[in-house]
Amino acid sequence: MAVHSDLPRRLLPVLAELLEGKSNREIATNLSLTEHTVEKYVSNLLTIFECRSRGHLIAVASQKVGRTGEVSG
Repeated sequence: MAVHSDLPRRLLPVLAELLEGKSNREIATNLSLTEHTVEKYVSNLLTIFECRSRGHLIAVASQKVGRTGEVSG
């Protein structure tokens, strides 16, 4: 997944895990982060993608991920 201009690199792995349907606990374990850190990153993603919920974020982000795996504006 390429970097979206507004998306910090540290959020990319979290977004990828979210798109795979992982829970915060699973993401934290897979990425060696605390659940609190994952919660903050998900909150940041919600703000960046202007979403109200995790489900909305997944739907919006899924539409923005192109065939090449790049996140478009």
